[in-house]
Amino acid sequence: MAVTIGDDTTAIAADILYRLSTPVIGITDGDKDWLLEHTHITRGSLVIQVRPGFDDLMGAVVKDAIFKGLERVECLSIDRLKGQIIKLLEDNIVSVERY
Repeated sequence: MAVTIGDDTTAIAADILYRLSTPVIGITDGDKDWLLEHTHITRGSLVIQVRPGFDDLMGAVVKDAIFKGLERVECLSIDRLKGQIIKLLEDNIVSVERY
């Protein structure tokens, strides 16, 4: 599982990780520049769209609250991680896409 921040970063990382059957949790704000088209995303992935301009800020909130400022954490349950992130960001969420 990878957590990605930004529309194009999520699209590109998801497409690369698709080859490894690795799901992503993407935090986006809808400002995709279409650096890569026709991307794939692994089943079990989640893309959370937050208010415009808030993806970087919400990514920092997730990093501080869940990752405790680290780049990696041990994750025992992907579903639990998804739930924690959704709950943490709930006031800023525009939409959630589940794959």
